[in-house]
Amino acid sequence: MTWTSLYPMMWQRSSTSEGVPAGHPYFSMGAVDTSKLSEKVLKIIKNRDNTLYLSSASVWEIVIKHSLDKLERTKKIKDLGEFIRECIARMKVTPLPITIPHVLEISKLPHIHKDPFDRVLVAQARIHGLEILTKDPNIPRYGVETIW
Repeated sequence: MTWTSLYPMMWQRSSTSEGVPAGHPYFSMGAVDTSKLSEKVLKIIKNRDNTLYLSSASVWEIVIKHSLDKLERTKKIKDLGEFIRECIARMKVTPLPITIPHVLEISKLPHIHKDPFDRVLVAQARIHGLEILTKDPNIPRYGVETIW
């Protein structure tokens, strides 16, 4: 099954990343719809030497949208938590919890846009020196590196 609703992940460049900057691949619930991703992003995801991180903020957003019945593709899933855990294991991502330092970093961010989940991701990227793979034009305005 291929899912097209993608949620950001963070990663660190490995020694074998071949010049591709560190970034923020996307967690898709089950599989990656490669037609939606750039070649750079695909290269990052496919390189198993890279460490991929999934923010708790992304999981939180999935759960909220699922509970509000806004994710068409999760409507048939009986146990969303188990499904997400299986996807995390299959994609071999490392969970990145939201911590107090992350929350405090949010207070330093300018008010560029109102998406609280994006603001958490930006704070985490700033603290951990991660880049974000995204097409969102607002994210680089926070002073974090992006790639797409």
